[in-house]
Amino acid sequence: MIEFEHVSKSVGGTTVLSGVNLQIPDRELVVIAGPSGCGKTTTLKMINRLIAPTTGRVLIDGQDIARQPVQALRRSMGYVTQYAGLFEHQSVRQNLCEPLRLARWAQSAVDRRLGELASLFSLPQGEFMDRYPYQLTAMERQRVCIARAFATDPEILLMDDPFAALEPAQRSRMQDELVTLQALMRRTVVFITSSIEEAIRIADRLCIMERGRVLQYDKPEEILREPQPGFVEQFVGRNRIFSRPQEIRASDIMITSPVTTHPEVPMLKGMEKMRLARVDSLLVVDEDGYFLGIVRAEHVHRCDNKEEAIKSVMREAKTTASPEETVPELLAKIRRYRVNAIPVVQNEKLVGLITNSSIVTILSQQSMELEEVEPL
Repeated sequence: MIEFEHVSKSVGGTTVLSGVNLQIPDRELVVIAGPSGCGKTTTLKMINRLIAPTTGRVLIDGQDIARQPVQALRRSMGYVTQYAGLFEHQSVRQNLCEPLRLARWAQSAVDRRLGELASLFSLPQGEFMDRYPYQLTAMERQRVCIARAFATDPEILLMDDPFAALEPAQRSRMQDELVTLQALMRRTVVFITSSIEEAIRIADRLCIMERGRVLQYDKPEEILREPQPGFVEQFVGRNRIFSRPQEIRASDIMITSPVTTHPEVPMLKGMEKMRLARVDSLLVVDEDGYFLGIVRAEHVHRCDNKEEAIKSVMREAKTTASPEETVPELLAKIRRYRVNAIPVVQNEKLVGLITNSSIVTILSQQSMELEEVEPL
């Protein structure tokens, strides 16, 4: 466990941290979030003694880190920053091996660990390992940097806003990879971000800071449910429109009884069903509810013999969704496939339908909540 006991920091008469008391449990991903200048990075750097407290103590497993050899302390932790921090004169292979060399690992162990890191972090073998940082994409650089931080298999990983420089899609992917990695490896991770959306998405516990003070520290869902009045309420509420869609799933907003038809039904009857239901398409399912495809009115109109079964003009759906997919994922599919509705399928059976209008409605409701939190 990492503990901050009454930690304060002053620089040139300016208070950077004030009376910070914080307990970071073993094997949890703890996010410290807040605006620029709130003291979160200073807090992080105290864990590996890049910054020393003016007053108070930082302890790891009950031991005051001020009494520990600083180099040994830092080498016992992984450290990742926003700017990757790779050695530009070294190849990917050399960067990954550097912590192992400093730890005096045997060459056979280094080779084995290199293969493990490549597999764990989806790093290509072969020619990729001989590239230099300037030859990598931003996401590749950051993935190599995280892999290097894990090289010696540390129990503690410090991450100082590591994804801030990435494009939104890349940032989202790296967040997902970190959550998956943490589920597999269960390390103590302290992660810094200015983004409440990122914090809520990845944190086991969330610490919100402002002006050098810890204002609220709890599980993300508890902070969302009952934010402290004042800054925390404003900080969380201001961004709620962006964070909540990632908690809303297809099963929450889908139409649970979409208009369907059997594949053997004649097209004329299918057209009549569309007219009565005021829709321009039907979802085709068999007698057991398995989803087969879609029939659109335009497909029927093009057919000369409308006595034929609907299955003769049925088309495969461009895409489907699972009940667990989130609003951002659904929006991405709507844009990618240029559709205005997505069948929701579970175990190959039709369970619902997501429409573009249902997503717009839920986002509009979020906008109204946003306006209530921060009126113009």
